[in-house]
Amino acid sequence: MDYIKFAKEQNIKFQEGIKRVEENRKKWENLKLRVEAYYKPLLKELKEHFKFEFFYLSFSEDYLEKKQSLNQNFIQISMGSHPVGIISNIKDAKTNEKSGIISEKGGTLSFSQGPQGEVMVLIYSCKSEVFKFEDDYIVYGIYKSPEKITKNRMSRIIKFYFKFMYITSIVGKSSTSDRLLINFVKMRGKFDLIKFGSSALKIFKGLLDTTFKANGLSK
Repeated sequence: MDYIKFAKEQNIKFQEGIKRVEENRKKWENLKLRVEAYYKPLLKELKEHFKFEFFYLSFSEDYLEKKQSLNQNFIQISMGSHPVGIISNIKDAKTNEKSGIISEKGGTLSFSQGPQGEVMVLIYSCKSEVFKFEDDYIVYGIYKSPEKITKNRMSRIIKFYFKFMYITSIVGKSSTSDRLLINFVKMRGKFDLIKFGSSALKIFKGLLDTTFKANGLSK
């Protein structure tokens, strides 16, 4: 073996890897600007014309202090909580009856950046005490760089997000084609996890879990 040649080849490979990861992570700021520019007008119209619930656009820096973030970059669109029209009656230890209105927590669309700069799109379903979809969340896709989240892709993502919110809500219903679409997306997400490694899901899911804890929420 030519050790000098081998050492130089390995050095080139690792140096290219360093450059690739650094560039991917730097592209996150541009993704933030593009996501905000594309989705903010929609959120404005939803506030005016969508009377079911409010939506919120937030970023990782809204939840985490710099010293805590460890470059845990994420963007999320969250649906608030809304009553489901059911009243719960609970009797405590003293047999006093208490009533409460059951609410459904809307789902979340999350763009999260991994340590290598890749971006996972993760969608959480709606959830309540009386109705819960079989999947708490699905992986919509994993992209090797923030620049892969194009305008057309953002359009497809938000359309699927609203379809998934409706299907998983207590007020929703699904057709056969809807179920086939969800199964296709889940299957594609599984292939992406194979490509990037199953540990990627733990990393990305942990980023989103952080936002719920920071907000005092539970999924």
